[in-house]
Amino acid sequence: MSTVTLEVTPEMAAWYENASEAEKREMALMLEMYYRQLSDIPEEPLIEVMKRIGKYAKTQGMTEEALAEILADE
Repeated sequence: MSTVTLEVTPEMAAWYENASEAEKREMALMLEMYYRQLSDIPEEPLIEVMKRIGKYAKTQGMTEEALAEILADE
């Protein structure tokens, strides 16, 4: 990973400074996805995206039981 500096509104800067680490990672992921849409970088295969999402969910405390419960509610 690399660090960059962006000029943003004061409101955005305040939000980011107060954001949790999970929110900051989510923002970085969203910026990367936006960048990929604007660039010629080949898109990541769906299976790799799904694996990354699964790993992230586990780091956030998601379990198979919790997922089954969420899906059962729908």
